[in-house]
Amino acid sequence: MTHVRSADRIGRIIVAAGPYVIVAIVTGFTFTGGSGTGAIYGLLGAMTIWMLGLFTLPRALRSRPGAMAVFVAGFFAFVCALTALAPWYGVLALAGYIFSFAVIAWPWRLISVSAFAVLAAIAQANGLHIQDASHIAVTVAIMLLNVGAMCFLTWVYHSMRTLAEERRAALEENERLREQLVARARAEARADERQRLAREIHDTVAQGLVGVITQLDAIDTSAGGTASQDDLHHLDQAAAIARESLREARRAVAELSPAALDGTDLTTAIRRTTEQWGLRAGVSTRLSLPDAAAGVGPDVASTLLRVLQEALANIARHADATLASVTLTWFADALVMDIADDGTGYDPVNVPARPSTAGGYGVIAMRDRMARVGGTIDIESEPGGGTVVSARAPLTPSPNSPRKDPA
Repeated sequence: MTHVRSADRIGRIIVAAGPYVIVAIVTGFTFTGGSGTGAIYGLLGAMTIWMLGLFTLPRALRSRPGAMAVFVAGFFAFVCALTALAPWYGVLALAGYIFSFAVIAWPWRLISVSAFAVLAAIAQANGLHIQDASHIAVTVAIMLLNVGAMCFLTWVYHSMRTLAEERRAALEENERLREQLVARARAEARADERQRLAREIHDTVAQGLVGVITQLDAIDTSAGGTASQDDLHHLDQAAAIARESLREARRAVAELSPAALDGTDLTTAIRRTTEQWGLRAGVSTRLSLPDAAAGVGPDVASTLLRVLQEALANIARHADATLASVTLTWFADALVMDIADDGTGYDPVNVPARPSTAGGYGVIAMRDRMARVGGTIDIESEPGGGTVVSARAPLTPSPNSPRKDPA
């Protein structure tokens, strides 16, 4: 990659300065040789202005093939006129080669370099010699040699450039895949750590609190007739604190590991969560899911399920909907989940960027969750027009994934 960038930098310098250096040298030889006429100096000056006005200063024109074709054709006309006045001015074809390689696309570049090669041949032959057949043969041979050599060099340049671009694209793709693999490994490591913490909390803290509560209840029962009111009060307080701590521990376990994903794939978890929610909320549901969501990392699966739960909760609280639909779609590099409803809708512009008394906690939570796995949340809604929440999570390509190409 470094060598490619260095070659590109050298190429840009040659394109920017090379033609002016060639014109300056030719002008210098014209002046020192005393062969310049008003017409020659006028053509050299006009050609320089043409280069400045159509190539150097308006850089935006270089991206317009039509404008560059006109520029190169005009430059060719200037060189033709100078060569007609004195054949040695055909050396200006060198600048024409630079312009052709820089702004004329393949395969039209072959025509451009061939035209300038003819002018270079005229300069090498010191003019067009058509006095007899032998002179014509020599002139034609020089022209064919120049045209053939330049077309061959143009083909070699095009082939090398194509290979370099393909190699660069392959390196960029490899780097993108490497970053995705690293991100996926980190996400899976985080998910594994959360699962470990959930098990540790469940097996130690939660179970210990259950034991404490059991013992406190037993003490309360056995000492009920002999303990003072203060002792009973303290026992009740201890039991209440232990139960609250147990609830918090169980909440932490639920946060660390969504129950809906236990032992199931993402597709099954989405179907089960949506159907159970529909029964509780009294809202009809419609699902469009692949047969299985193979290859989805646990971090991405957990995040998408949390987003689904939050979106469904928002529908139940605010949308007054009669139908909610969930669609899971695979693409080449991403998994997209769309949650739509036919409810009252709202204006997304009015959702605060940060939590406030005006609300917006759910949307912000969904955005934060998706951001942690490198994903995005898009929301489309309007008052009276329902709402669509689209969660897009990046994926590492998997041969088992039921991918779709973007339309």
